[in-house]
Amino acid sequence: NTELQESNSELQLQISLLKEEIEELSEENSIEEFSKGLIQKNKLIGIARPVNVTTTNAHNYITINRGSVDGIKEGMGVINRSGVVGIISTVSKNYSLVISILNPKLRLSCKLKDSGYFGSLIWDGKSAEYAILEELPRHVEFEKGDTIITSGYSSVFPEGSMIGTVEESSRQKNDNFN
Repeated sequence: NTELQESNSELQLQISLLKEEIEELSEENSIEEFSKGLIQKNKLIGIARPVNVTTTNAHNYITINRGSVDGIKEGMGVINRSGVVGIISTVSKNYSLVISILNPKLRLSCKLKDSGYFGSLIWDGKSAEYAILEELPRHVEFEKGDTIITSGYSSVFPEGSMIGTVEESSRQKNDNFN
């Protein structure tokens, strides 16, 4: 099982790097410039186990069993097979603290997969099952079940990482956003 997880981790890294390479090669003028940019990227894909997880506090965090000796740095994104988990906030030698997406201090730039319209995902502190995607323009049409993914507008998460699906929508009477 551990070997399979390590193999999956290596394959995820290769896929991520290939997607970025295709994207950047279409934007860059030369492969040499692209190679320099790739070396500077701050990415590491590996397996970590949660040591402590909170989901019922006002500000939730996750402690993982990887730290600076494993190459973990503050500001790195954390993803599991279901999607985005959070962002590394503090790193010690052997452990790291992750700001969970179930923390109102964390805002993620997300978009609707099919339409491409984007907004900010926040957690309102009510239920660990739901978060709120704010700032979608009023005219955008979407339905229950539509997929929400990362927008790629931040340096933390690449475009297309799973966030969740639409459960319902609402807006204030005089608001221009869903």
